[in-house]
Amino acid sequence: MRTLKIHFYFLFPWQCYISEFSKLQQDLDAKLNAELQKIGDEFYERDYYLKKWNVVLDETKNCINYWNFAKGVGIVQSPILNK
Repeated sequence: MRTLKIHFYFLFPWQCYISEFSKLQQDLDAKLNAELQKIGDEFYERDYYLKKWNVVLDETKNCINYWNFAKGVGIVQSPILNK
């Protein structure tokens, strides 16, 4: 009796690339951080920049609310540097 082996990537072909891309992302992150460290440029978390530039995210979708403009109730957010 023959058994049929179905490889995971036949069911979900994009899964083949996840490990390849995560390695690439790690390499690029390491290079970026090394270059930033050379020039003394610190890179902070997202919340730091949101607060610094006075950007408010929609709490339900965790992004800038652009869909309310279609309803006529959108709020324009221009980056204003908080000191």
